[in-house]
Amino acid sequence: MADYLSEAISRDVVVRVGRTYEEHIHQIGIDLVDIAYMGPCPICTNG
Repeated sequence: MADYLSEAISRDVVVRVGRTYEEHIHQIGIDLVDIAYMGPCPICTNG
């Protein structure tokens, strides 16, 4: 998919998978991620 997108937009595309939701959210927060897919867990709470 990364190769297809890279060719379609004429830019390098890197697919990254965070080890945890916290890591994923952190990478978005410090501008390391431009597009992200996240399930509902970051907004879930216990209580």
